[in-house]
Amino acid sequence: FSLGSKAGYHHVMKDFEKRIGRMPSFYPETYLLPPEYKQMKNAFDTSPLWIQKPAGGSRGNRISVIDKPPKSTFQHVVVQRYLDNPLLINGLKFDLRFYVAVTSLVPLRIYQFDNGLVRLATEPYDSNHDNIDNRFAHLTNFSINKESKNFHATNDVMKDGEGNKWSHRPFWIWLESQGLDVEKIRKDIEDCFVTTIMASREIFRKQDDLRSSFELFGFDVMLSK
Repeated sequence: FSLGSKAGYHHVMKDFEKRIGRMPSFYPETYLLPPEYKQMKNAFDTSPLWIQKPAGGSRGNRISVIDKPPKSTFQHVVVQRYLDNPLLINGLKFDLRFYVAVTSLVPLRIYQFDNGLVRLATEPYDSNHDNIDNRFAHLTNFSINKESKNFHATNDVMKDGEGNKWSHRPFWIWLESQGLDVEKIRKDIEDCFVTTIMASREIFRKQDDLRSSFELFGFDVMLSK
């Protein structure tokens, strides 16, 4: 959980910010509540929408888009600046899942699997931008969207790139068709993984049996316009 939870990830990135003097641009403005409640409240009016997530949650449980600051809470949650200009596929929000293995800390050795998942929302984003309660438009989690009447997925490899769940292979082709620099985007994403893992290295090194252990991480990435 030193990296695999939202709270742990936030602590890692805040410590990294102190060491290098700035926050990496890929990490959205984030506040951990309740300890950073006052800072969140002061910043809230700088963005029309924020997203609130349980600090240790997964699979989209209890995630919501908010336009009013949460009341003081005793539960640990993270509140992040909402990315309201996402790149869309056929009008739908999506995110990318990457699988990254850390097999050694001394020396640091990182492998990225050459494929992954593309997870699409099931209702159009633009027509629901102001309807912040529509989770099928604002959230890309598979566990949420599989409950939508619009959800479509296929196990037919010949139809990869259709419906709401793809592999990465048709995605890179689609991205290039949009006139975007695929190689630069892929390199920037890889830099995010390496930076995050390097930021976590000292925490990992404090764990028992580190020389005989490895970890497989699932990194989720969203692209903006």
